[in-house]
Amino acid sequence: MISDIKAGDIDIDAVIVRKLDCFARNRYDAAVYRDFLAKRGIKLISVTENLQDNPESVILQSVIEGMNEYYVLNLKREVRKGLKENALKAIHTGGAPHLGYDVDPETKKLVINPTEAEAVKLIFKMY
Repeated sequence: MISDIKAGDIDIDAVIVRKLDCFARNRYDAAVYRDFLAKRGIKLISVTENLQDNPESVILQSVIEGMNEYYVLNLKREVRKGLKENALKAIHTGGAPHLGYDVDPETKKLVINPTEAEAVKLIFKMY
């Protein structure tokens, strides 16, 4: 959308988002794009966050954007922690297992697939 506005491909009066976290997930991007829109006379409207053109909304918007950034950073940390815990327990974290392995449906651990394992051995031998 921003690219289209920059290119002059669209002429709009407002950008409507469900929540501000749909507009930007960090404070820097939010400030840059909000300024970009404001300089072109384009309003940013959040459907669920009732922000007005007043001083109180400035601080509220800053808090919301800070919380959005915190959410993303904290989620990243929690996902990494979960992946590390799964690795320590030798639990498969999803996706297709590597050639030569299957995932045990009960333990979620990798188990050798004998047929594919022979192909892997042949690949290494040929290499």
